[in-house]
Amino acid sequence: MKKMDPGKIPNPWEYSDDVEQLRFKDSAEAYRFFRKKIEIEGEVMLAFCKIKHSADDILCWLYLFKRNGTSSVAVANVFVVDQPLLRFVIPNKYEFTNNVLIQCDDGFYESITTTTSEVAIRRIKSILSEEKVLKVLNYQGLDVTDLYPVEIFSPKAKGAICVCWSVTLRDTPEVANWFPVSYDDVNALNGYTNSDLHEFPVEINQSVIIGGKTFVLKYKKDKGRYFTPKENLAQLVRDKDNPKIVHFIHYKGNLLK
Repeated sequence: MKKMDPGKIPNPWEYSDDVEQLRFKDSAEAYRFFRKKIEIEGEVMLAFCKIKHSADDILCWLYLFKRNGTSSVAVANVFVVDQPLLRFVIPNKYEFTNNVLIQCDDGFYESITTTTSEVAIRRIKSILSEEKVLKVLNYQGLDVTDLYPVEIFSPKAKGAICVCWSVTLRDTPEVANWFPVSYDDVNALNGYTNSDLHEFPVEINQSVIIGGKTFVLKYKKDKGRYFTPKENLAQLVRDKDNPKIVHFIHYKGNLLK
């Protein structure tokens, strides 16, 4: 059996440590399961699989191997909740993917390439970029016409209550929708009326507190606005010519909760 190092997840502050919804949290863990069960060397891939009598598909780990010279596929569900559907999977109807953004229960999950090139699945804890906000909202069928980060204040609170994305939708252009950047703040505005709350746009290079951590708003032409942890800025300056430096994108829990 190959030794599979799961590696580390870049930008771990973006993701929740909660993996209870996941049958296997990464491709290394899935490989160990399949290899022990099948006892033949193979390769693990992530794929959307078709299920019988339905137009839907489910996200699965596939194990590709050869038995007596014949190509074979073993399947395991990614999410625990999909276990009952596994027996309806059509093994030869699947679409490989390493770029997943998917909703399960009240959270969004994303595939991540680790430092050892394995694939991990994690629940998104914070959505720190304009790019990722649009992906999540578009996934939910929402047509966004304007988007910018804001701090929310109230005379009843000391300091900012939370940082949100202020989103305008095409169907309701007169309404500003506030979606907390961090899942930790999903209930932060409860108990306030609209007249209590005021938004102030976050400016480029401004520091804000998100989920108890200090972030700075940055901008790149190809990415738009995004938040990066303040303590990383010195390292980013030192390593600005290092192609391995990754900028930070993401999401929280259910934005529409």
